Amino acid sequence: VRLGSVLVTEENQYLVIKKKDHYALLNIHDLECTHVEVQLEHIEELLREDFQESITEIIAPEHIKIVAKNVI
Repeated sequence: VRLGSVLVTEENQYLVIKKKDHYALLNIHDLECTHVEVQLEHIEELLREDFQESITEIIAPEHIKIVAKNVI
C-alpha cells in the first residue's frame, strides 16, 4: 500500500491520501474520508479488522489518472 494507491475491496474502492499529518482513506463512491492513525504498512490490517473488508486489488498510483471536472 502506497500513498496515492487505490485499494479495491469487494464493496468499496478507497484512495489512499495524506491529510495533514495522518493518512486517510477516501471512499471513491460516496467521497467519505476516514482518517487512519496507522502507518501505510498497517492499512490493509486496519481495513480487515475495523472495516471488515478484504483488499482484492491494489492499484498503484502510476496506473491511475484522475480527471476533475468543474461544473457550475
